[in-house]
Amino acid sequence: MADEGKISRAMAKAGAADKLSPQSQGQKPLMPSPGQAPQRRPAQDIPTLRRVAAGSSALDPLVVTVHERAGEAASQIRAVRARLLAMPGAPRVIVITSATREEGKSTMAMNLAVALGEVDPGRIVLVDGDVHAPKVPALAGIDAISGLDDILRDGLDLNDNVYETSVPRVDIIPARSDEIADDRNGPPDQQGLLARHCAPLFAKLRTLYSFVIVDTPPVLASPEACMFGRHSDGVILIARLEKTSREAVKRAADELTKSGATVIGCVLTDRKHHVPDFIYRMFFGRTSGYYYYHYRRKGTPAARRSDSGTGLVKK
Repeated sequence: MADEGKISRAMAKAGAADKLSPQSQGQKPLMPSPGQAPQRRPAQDIPTLRRVAAGSSALDPLVVTVHERAGEAASQIRAVRARLLAMPGAPRVIVITSATREEGKSTMAMNLAVALGEVDPGRIVLVDGDVHAPKVPALAGIDAISGLDDILRDGLDLNDNVYETSVPRVDIIPARSDEIADDRNGPPDQQGLLARHCAPLFAKLRTLYSFVIVDTPPVLASPEACMFGRHSDGVILIARLEKTSREAVKRAADELTKSGATVIGCVLTDRKHHVPDFIYRMFFGRTSGYYYYHYRRKGTPAARRSDSGTGLVKK
């Protein structure tokens, strides 16, 4: 009887805990403990979403995780992915930004979304939050007739505003539709809409996607980066080697931190100093790309490589 009483009391406590759980109260769930993988919702619990089918246009050549899968740049991006997944309570909503323009943030965001889609069975969405100079649709090879602006104005309705890409399980939310593409300043109320709806938008995307990657305007050029960053799990700063000053990067990091965002790392692009392939051929008889391809085909873990640069700077 004593054992039965203990079991009854334990079940009663469990029921009370369920009633008071953050998920049942509509709050943001707690981050997993260190070493624990982020929780995934069962497939049958994920709501359906009406997406715009992928067109016939090809991905931009800068999407090296597709076009040059065995290359050094793709390897470096996968190293960034590995470090993100190894973090305690791996971030699911990740903002990619930079201090100034032409640092390579949009290219990094697109490649990281593809890289995450290679290892996660769920879906990945890349949100183009740079309404002033959107680059993601061109990288993904899609023609957008609706975008983030429509979602923010229409009560966060994602149906027909999310675009499939030619990469399996990777979706795109464009920054804006082609109808307002000539407006260099974007919609006049964009910042107000974002301030009101960013948090609920991210909450909705969390129920649909394993990872949400957000490409934003540069921190020092527009406040949207801080707005997105404040409601994300972490921000990655992109800096172009030998172009971006330390002062600009420090100022951008300070702005993000003051806004409530968490900067989880910095990636340098346009690295010029690396081991050329001819040295690999001279000493090993193979190129560096061959070794990555070889280990991937054999199913053994690829060697950890430095993320000190990706060489991606055009977009």
